[in-house]
Amino acid sequence: ETHIVHSINEDFSPPLSDFPETIYRPDIINKLNEVKQKSEEAAEVLRQLTLEHESYAIMYDEFVKIAILLQQIVPSNSTNAQSMCEQRDGMEQELSLRVSNLVSIRITLHEKFKLILQSLNEIQSIILDDELISWKRRQQLKGNGVPFNDNLGDIQKWCEELAKHIWKTRQQIREAEHLKIKFIVDEPVFPDPLPQFSHQITQLLSSLVTSSFVVERQPPQVLKTNTRIQAAVRFLVGGELSVYMNPPEVRVSILSENQAHVLLKNDRIGNYTHDLPSGELLNNIGVMEFNAATKNLTVSFRNMQLKKIKRAEKKSTESVMDEKFALFFQSKFCVGGGELMFQVWT
Repeated sequence: ETHIVHSINEDFSPPLSDFPETIYRPDIINKLNEVKQKSEEAAEVLRQLTLEHESYAIMYDEFVKIAILLQQIVPSNSTNAQSMCEQRDGMEQELSLRVSNLVSIRITLHEKFKLILQSLNEIQSIILDDELISWKRRQQLKGNGVPFNDNLGDIQKWCEELAKHIWKTRQQIREAEHLKIKFIVDEPVFPDPLPQFSHQITQLLSSLVTSSFVVERQPPQVLKTNTRIQAAVRFLVGGELSVYMNPPEVRVSILSENQAHVLLKNDRIGNYTHDLPSGELLNNIGVMEFNAATKNLTVSFRNMQLKKIKRAEKKSTESVMDEKFALFFQSKFCVGGGELMFQVWT
């Protein structure tokens, strides 16, 4: 009998392809390690650039002092004047060489930034567009009885590592911009790519932040009034970006199918979602909580209820809803000590 049961179980076991083990994705790990290496190289070039700027500033200050003294020196003191002129000319040549070196180092740094941004964009596309979307699709199919390989923990680790590199690169770009402003050097004029780099890295960060706000536990597909609704939301990079230091509030609203389509099309929340006319929910506001052990920043809605719903046609409030609606989770928070404000939704 045991043998027969075992045989039946084997016959009905789903193929391995139904359980995509994305944890075995060495390409993602390798690409993240490559970015880490490139970031360390950029940090070293940035350190060299800082030292070279400081050295140039000291020498330039001495050069200016000598130039001022030469203007004040007595013409009859020709020996002293000649010596100072030679010193000035020597320093001028040295400063010219240092400017060339500064330009060379800066170009090298810009190339490093360019490669890092390309790598970050490639990795982010794999993690968000492939892995996270695949996870969401499998999560949806779970409701139809399809086996669900929940690898959200792995995806979160990748997102956290990605957020770390994006933030570090952003800081490096800002430091390079600060150096350019702090130390004004008479150098050849060429297009400055730093503003574009700054825009690109901020866009990457914004995309990562908004995409990593996910519904970890989906509400039931069929909603009834006066019935408890449970759901949970997780912010995958909330720990890495220290959002938990000022725990954000998450609000849930109910949208009609048309409102959901408009929102997806515009990709903007707007100001109308706080008082949606499509329905009223109870216990629909929660504060995200941080688990230091798992680094999960989540909020669970355990006692949410649909109090009333606006329908196209008048129906009994006790009946199961035939129209299509969606629960809309939204939040907003700051990162970087209030430097950047993000408004997220899912």
